[in-house]
Amino acid sequence: MNKVAKKIRDIISRLANVDKVIKRIEKKVHSPEKQEEMIEKVETYNKTKNPRDDIDLRETHMIYPTDEMGDEFDIPNSRREVDINWTSHANYRSELRDIDPDKVNVAIRNMVDIRPKFDRFEKVKLNRPFGTAVLSIDGRRPSDIEADVVTVY
Repeated sequence: MNKVAKKIRDIISRLANVDKVIKRIEKKVHSPEKQEEMIEKVETYNKTKNPRDDIDLRETHMIYPTDEMGDEFDIPNSRREVDINWTSHANYRSELRDIDPDKVNVAIRNMVDIRPKFDRFEKVKLNRPFGTAVLSIDGRRPSDIEADVVTVY
């Protein structure tokens, strides 16, 4: 694939991801004024990548009110499981940046599989081919490890 075709494909991909978020805003936000404001913010942020241009955490919760991308896995050779939860912000970033949540969940499971006796709380940056996931991991309970995906990029 030549450089021009790759650049066009990348632009179309970015627009498609913004379109997904816009459709979600139109579906979840009932006020036409608020819809317009949020759509403008998302489009501007996608161009500038300036956090001041982006929707805020309260707004991400409006369009991603529940954890749609989380998962739960048993840990091999252990009686524990890992519960993966996604914040509204992480849901938004994943959709906007076209990061596959299943790949993130599997990477977290694989990370926990090699540390089944994990027994503390820590913040982790998980760098993988899909990008980076910022996590809060709590392994202090004997029954499970809770991994909260805070954001992805």
